[in-house]
Amino acid sequence: MRLCHRLAFLCLLFAPVALLPMAEGASGALLSRPLPGVGPAVSDTFGDAAARDLMARARAARLRGIEGLESYQGRVWERIYIGLDGPAFRRERGLLQEERSGLVRWSAEGERRVLWEGARRDIPVAGVSSGRDEEMAQSLARELGGSRLPPPLTFDPGSDRILFGGSEWALNPLADTAGLHYRYSSGDTLRITLTEPDRQVVLAEIRVEPRRSEFRLLAASLWFDASTGALVRAVYRPARPFDLALDGDSGEGSDVPRLFRPVRAEIRVVSVDHGFFDFQWWIPRRFLFEGEASVGRLARFPLSVEWTLSDVDVNAPVPLELVGDDLPDGWVRTEVMVARPSREDSVPVIRIVPPGGTLATGPGISDATARERSTFTPGELRDLEGRLASLLPSPALGRVELFWGLEESLVRYNRIEGFAAGIGARTLLPGSREVRLRVRSATEAPLPTADLRVRGGTQGRRWEAEVYRRLVSSSEWHDATSLPSSLSNAFNGEGPTPWFRALGASAAVERGGAGQRWRLEAFGEAHSSAEFGTGAHLRRLIDEDRHLPANIVAEEGTWGGLRGDLRWQSGVDPLRPRAFSRLLAEAAGGASTFARGSVTGGLVFPLLPGWDGALELSAGGAAGALPRQRRFYPGGPSGYRPARVGEYEGDAFWLARAEVGRGFTGARGVVFVDALRVADSSLPPEAPGRGWVASPDLGAGVGLSFLDGLVRFDLSRQLRPEGGWRLQAYLDALF
Repeated sequence: MRLCHRLAFLCLLFAPVALLPMAEGASGALLSRPLPGVGPAVSDTFGDAAARDLMARARAARLRGIEGLESYQGRVWERIYIGLDGPAFRRERGLLQEERSGLVRWSAEGERRVLWEGARRDIPVAGVSSGRDEEMAQSLARELGGSRLPPPLTFDPGSDRILFGGSEWALNPLADTAGLHYRYSSGDTLRITLTEPDRQVVLAEIRVEPRRSEFRLLAASLWFDASTGALVRAVYRPARPFDLALDGDSGEGSDVPRLFRPVRAEIRVVSVDHGFFDFQWWIPRRFLFEGEASVGRLARFPLSVEWTLSDVDVNAPVPLELVGDDLPDGWVRTEVMVARPSREDSVPVIRIVPPGGTLATGPGISDATARERSTFTPGELRDLEGRLASLLPSPALGRVELFWGLEESLVRYNRIEGFAAGIGARTLLPGSREVRLRVRSATEAPLPTADLRVRGGTQGRRWEAEVYRRLVSSSEWHDATSLPSSLSNAFNGEGPTPWFRALGASAAVERGGAGQRWRLEAFGEAHSSAEFGTGAHLRRLIDEDRHLPANIVAEEGTWGGLRGDLRWQSGVDPLRPRAFSRLLAEAAGGASTFARGSVTGGLVFPLLPGWDGALELSAGGAAGALPRQRRFYPGGPSGYRPARVGEYEGDAFWLARAEVGRGFTGARGVVFVDALRVADSSLPPEAPGRGWVASPDLGAGVGLSFLDGLVRFDLSRQLRPEGGWRLQAYLDALF
């Protein structure tokens, strides 16, 4: 349970503005105490005189009220999305989606009013929604009547306007002591000509660079109104990701099972924008948070939070809707006093909530997912991330962290190595680079495997370089070094997994964002065969004569070339069609010259109430002298399910998988059919497997799917040619 609490903390740590209860003026509760290890102020705090002058005006303006602004009101729209994905998953699943919309009013005297017009909460991975579940809808209505204020109402026009939230997790760049921790320099200037009042508004950028690579320090691009010093836009991110082992409370990460380590969270960008209303006042109008939490190599949790304020009226009378004196049946009006720490007083907060059953169809709420309705375009996000990347500091030499056991897959069991275990170490180097070394020895292998990796960049824009001696599986449908594969090897002996050894070096770049992720790698490798060292497994205790096939004989030689991997998906809502695809490509020269590639596309879609369907098509081919270890091996639970990994091989293939499920997203029964055809051009011309034939191999089966296919159990049988039954348990099914 403690691990679950930590994962929830990582997902919600940086979204208190949109998710957690906030008191009026909470943005003033930022960390202002000195950080450890900091000496007196230094002379390089400001890169130029203009930056010094503008920051002085900004610090004076952040606590000064805005003359003439008595009230504002408008329509707010909020949303949050938390997903679940993994390195080998074919698609991302939605853990939580929520949208809220309403009419809000802020008053300088302190009164706050909100009329919630619509709200919807979905848990896509379980198929649960407040739009279909009356009890969940009523719970959401009660929460709206007594929970936090909408973010625009927690804003104080006379504050620093950054809206970090109520948690003291970062040092505000506008704090009085901030010069000890940041450097400031002038950036771009933007001049806006207003035709009606016949005046010009000048916006000036201050670039904020943290002095040290610490999680609690921020890299930021701050834009100010040059005439008033008011902050009108803030774009920022922490100087480095949060790491539970480094940044948690003392000893907090020590009781996390090693399988889930390291536990990290990275914020890619936070943006707070203000609009210039009535050509006089800067009022918040748009907020964005994009980040991601991760647990070891198992899973990552993308998180996106947005809100917007539109249809703003300044200094207007209170609309009748927000008075709430004569409400229809089922509507609820509450009034409570909420503390305002910035003024050391309390203010009245009035909330009006319609019946829970009407919230899901209220204004501003639709069936579109949070990502599909994003007000920030992918290009805008890339521009914001790139602007901040140049401000990130280089970390000093950090402490060396040792790891072992299940962390980073250092313990595994397979027929080549037998039982293998190792130890690793990682640390930070200048230039925001992480260095990781792993060494693993095995009971059945005379020489250890090892890899040394240097990685830099951020979660969405990463690069890495690596040297290694490793054991590699040729199958792209099977992660043969994972914990589930090790357990399968130990209990069942696994199938004829195509293993080979590789000694080499590589350099790669990765890019990722909402709905897509790609990786391009340059490599140079020497390949050699890997002999099976053991056949021991528990199933042999009841079947002493069970035959285990031999491993492939790899072609030895040296190759160099490029590999590419592109993943894409659209949609996470189980009530709407969801599509995904993956493209793999490789080209190499050396001992031989070859090129190979494959493409996979899938669609999950509703059929009838309570019925769903899924279809996945894959095809691949090769050109040139393809070594045996780089052929296609499309068996196993993620490929052709009636066959074990390695039972089929060739230099071309096509694969079709179709499923029909009955139940709901959280749990359903499934019937499926698989069809496979593999071609091998190395066979003699008269051999039946050399080219394509009209009749593919067929298999079928039944299964149980849980949590939108996150966990799956299948019983399959080969129909043509006739074969035996196979029982499989695995992660990441079609649905």
